[in-house]
Amino acid sequence: MGRFNGGPYFCYTASYGAFTDTSYETPQKLKNRLGHTAYLLQAAKVIGKIRPIHTKIKTAEGFEAEDDLIYCGVSNSVSVAGSIKIKRREVGLNDGRFELIMIQYPRDVAQFANTIVKALARDFNYDYLRMLHTSRAEFEFDEPIPWTIDGEYAGEHTKVVIENVHNAVQIFRR
Repeated sequence: MGRFNGGPYFCYTASYGAFTDTSYETPQKLKNRLGHTAYLLQAAKVIGKIRPIHTKIKTAEGFEAEDDLIYCGVSNSVSVAGSIKIKRREVGLNDGRFELIMIQYPRDVAQFANTIVKALARDFNYDYLRMLHTSRAEFEFDEPIPWTIDGEYAGEHTKVVIENVHNAVQIFRR
């Protein structure tokens, strides 16, 4: 489980940036008729509006960065929105750490295309597409940035702290 700014818990993902509002901005009628395709159509409508989000990030493990990102997500899953897929061996669902994925703002079309190719290949060791594991991450922004938690709008924030609440839920088998 994750905890967002000391408040709500989440079990899947917390994210900001490109396409993170697609799940709640896509009209329900369209979802009912077209299924997953409805989300793709909604995402296509906003592709020209992608902008850099100046972000400062610090993790419990000592990672620090300041960069212009188009997407950043903290998750505990092998797949985010069915688009960003992570190799199963790289995700420990019960290790007390999240996967933190950062996509840098592309400087040109070639960089954007390479980033997409690397994401599809699940290669997160690319300069503009990075993934690391963390138990806690702090984010700071120059202006309020909208966040999504488990596919729902979570407000706009200039500072966010996300913590992994290790072993928060126990499942018993009979």
